[in-house]
Amino acid sequence: MSARGALSILEEGGWMIGLRTRRSPWLSTLIATWGATLTLTACSGKVNDVCARGSSCGGASGSSAGQNQGGSAALSGDAAGGEAGAETTLDACANNVKDGNESDVDCGGSSKCDRCAKNGHCTANRDCDSNFCAQNRCQDPTCSDRIRNQDETDVDCGGRCPPCTKTQTCFDGVKNQNETDVDCGGICSSDAKRCPVGAGCNTGSDCESWICSATAGKCQADAVIPTADMIDDFEDGDLSLPVNPALGGRAGSWFAFGDGTGTDSQEVVAIERAANSVHGLHATGEGFMNWGSGFGVDLSNSGSGQATKVPYDASAYAGVTFWARAKTPTQVTILLPDVDTDSAGKICTTCEHHYYATVALTTTWQRFTIDFAGLAAEPGTVPSPTGFKPSQVFTLMFRFVAGANYDVYLDDVAFSAK
Repeated sequence: MSARGALSILEEGGWMIGLRTRRSPWLSTLIATWGATLTLTACSGKVNDVCARGSSCGGASGSSAGQNQGGSAALSGDAAGGEAGAETTLDACANNVKDGNESDVDCGGSSKCDRCAKNGHCTANRDCDSNFCAQNRCQDPTCSDRIRNQDETDVDCGGRCPPCTKTQTCFDGVKNQNETDVDCGGICSSDAKRCPVGAGCNTGSDCESWICSATAGKCQADAVIPTADMIDDFEDGDLSLPVNPALGGRAGSWFAFGDGTGTDSQEVVAIERAANSVHGLHATGEGFMNWGSGFGVDLSNSGSGQATKVPYDASAYAGVTFWARAKTPTQVTILLPDVDTDSAGKICTTCEHHYYATVALTTTWQRFTIDFAGLAAEPGTVPSPTGFKPSQVFTLMFRFVAGANYDVYLDDVAFSAK
């Protein structure tokens, strides 16, 4: 309705009597109020350029009542057919509901709402106040997030971050960005430019050796494993122990075991661990709900079953060592069946309770060493064994408890020297 139409109604009702000779304050207020309502109605349904700038639209003072003025708010007067002159403001950016074009409640997404605060749901950097979305949550910006944010003058440099060079790369001969040493570690580790022995580091993943001294903050060399001591480095690409030549007279193949209630897999895959470690074992298991599952390898088995395995003499060694990591932190029990605990030894009448040690795998590569002298015996073997016999050991096994799903990588399994 136009303002002229509104005035006509007033005139027809006799409300304009004496208007020319006497001005009524009440009437002036009514006209001003109705005029404001008419202006608001003209802006409802479609936010035009004037509305988007907050002129004569939304809220009591002409601005949107939501988080973003002139955003996706829909403004209308008395949509439900209430009393004449009643107003209803529907602002999709302030309705406490996650609408379809928002990444979280009243923020983000393709909406015109405010960007989301820290910990708000997001699918892209543009959803966040910080302009940094990681793992579908808005995060505080950093000097290593590969995004120009905060007060940076370029990506991850300037302002509160380290000074910018003309070009910051992992090949510029300068220790910059968040490198732990010149052109290596930190952000450069993702480009497989890990630091050599002696260079600075913060974690093992900064180093080519995957070993960082916590006290010195320097990359350290990995243990040197004599070829004859290597049980399997997986560089031959298969699940059998090396045969050309057979190392230390050992023979066997990697196998899975379990309680029959779940599924598992083992395969040799390409890994990223060290310059001379191209392949490793990838083993998975899930759904084993009775007593558990795992994988292992016989040390002296010319066939493929229990009947063909014989004890192996590992008395020249102090223990076993290996590199491992897991997709998620995972606890694993290392088992070493010997002549007293394995039924193949033909000594025990109640068997399969072995000598063991337990380690916790993390998401980064770590070297673990299991000493024979530190092994404990699982209770239950009959007759009870008197001590671990490294001169008559059958198998190396990695076992996971019932209900524990695992997704692990293994590399450079070897005997450790005395």
